[in-house]
Amino acid sequence: MSAVHRTLATAVALLLAAIVPGCAGASGGETIVKDGFTGQPLPPHATRKVKTREKNCRNGNPQACDWVGVWYLVGGGGQKNVPRAEKYFDFACNHGYRRGCLHLEQMKRGEHEL
Repeated sequence: MSAVHRTLATAVALLLAAIVPGCAGASGGETIVKDGFTGQPLPPHATRKVKTREKNCRNGNPQACDWVGVWYLVGGGGQKNVPRAEKYFDFACNHGYRRGCLHLEQMKRGEHEL
């Protein structure tokens, strides 16, 4: 495994650690959204966090764009969306966020599968 691939894997692990621990299933008829990487139910705050970061990305925050790209790459909404992840990484890269460039390079080399 290359150093860059390990970096992406570490980023994914940190992302998942931030949103999955301590999650309890939905109650009261709520829809349970499962993480596409771990298969565990996501707590409601996780989907709110993604919506907030997507909004921050639209407002020009490249770090938020990279975070959202990782979310879609690992299937945070239940299914991987590689083209959408690439779009977010591209925006982050083009707006000066180096990690977005690294993630984009990994995808172009086919190293995005975790």
